[in-house]
Amino acid sequence: MGTLGEIDAQDYLAHLAQLKLPADYLRVIPGMYTAQAMVTTDLENNQITTFHAGAMLQAHVNHVSQTQNVTLGIVSPDGGDAMRQHVEQFAAANIPFIFDPGQGLPLFQGAELKRMIELATYVTVNDYEAELLSNKTGWSIAQIVERVKALIITRGEHGVLIHHDGSTTTIPAVPVEQVIDPTGCGDAFRGGLLYGLEHGLDWATTGRLANLMGSIKIAHQVMAAAYSHFLEKCMDKMIRVTATALLASTFALQGCALQSSSADVYTANQARREHTVRLGTIASIRLVKIQADNGQPSGLGAFGGGALGAIAGSAIGGGRGALLTGIVGGLGGTVAGHVVEGEFALRSGLEITVRLDNGEVRAITQEATQEIFRAGERVRLVSGNGITRVTH
Repeated sequence: MGTLGEIDAQDYLAHLAQLKLPADYLRVIPGMYTAQAMVTTDLENNQITTFHAGAMLQAHVNHVSQTQNVTLGIVSPDGGDAMRQHVEQFAAANIPFIFDPGQGLPLFQGAELKRMIELATYVTVNDYEAELLSNKTGWSIAQIVERVKALIITRGEHGVLIHHDGSTTTIPAVPVEQVIDPTGCGDAFRGGLLYGLEHGLDWATTGRLANLMGSIKIAHQVMAAAYSHFLEKCMDKMIRVTATALLASTFALQGCALQSSSADVYTANQARREHTVRLGTIASIRLVKIQADNGQPSGLGAFGGGALGAIAGSAIGGGRGALLTGIVGGLGGTVAGHVVEGEFALRSGLEITVRLDNGEVRAITQEATQEIFRAGERVRLVSGNGITRVTH
């Protein structure tokens, strides 16, 4: 049960059909993209995730009561409203379910998490999330265990702890020859966990199966074909990037100054003025491009491109042909300069959608900086003189 964005839904539906998996309870949301995540992993398996919630923010339109013959459920990271409602709906329908808050933990206050735990049949988290869950609820691990049939805590290469029936079952990690990509290991683990519960396996067997699923995944690369296509697109842009760097020096010599849309930059008139501060939670983040000077060309691109084109044309032409070649090169350079100036004037930005504490939703677009934002984080909206910035 989930939501897809209409813009790219067909890709997902076709893939599910190829695998012969049912899509009965997938709802397509018009005019939106499906939730997307870009995960960057270093050689030590530390990860940074860039996430756009997209259609996931409408997941609350799905209701457990609309399903049939469901005997086991899981509430995993989703839109905050959807997670709140689906927990209540599973409990009301007397359907056993796993509460798997994961990256959605920052969305909820302690009282909400307590309610979700008390309604859940099982809870699964990793060791970091277990500590966060304990801190936010004020409950110890033992107190959480008292409220569910089982608490499953994954610990990476240290295996899994399953607290159940007054005892703890320790499942060692499955050795792997090579760690390729940890992305998706948690999903694979939960697949094994659900299979074991659905088929009535004991906890030791269920834990070993789930661990095995995770170990199979970690030895394989995710989306290799798509990543290869991404690299090809990057290579296609290399020439434009090189040209941009060349023309950037021309712009600098001409004193080209672009107004900043960064949350970190204040003008002299904006400094030492009182601003209004509102608090909220990030609902989604979308990567965008910000065009300087409101999209109006400064002419520097045409100037620089024309000059470079004329120089190149003169160098190529010889004798009487040098003048003609220089003119043609200058015209071509002018056209190219317009194009490259457009590329140079585009800066990376973030469209940050924030759900304020008063329930209102605001979207603010600002230049991307070294400050990292994540969905579910608490942030401040600082407003003054018609300008609003998102900061921590």
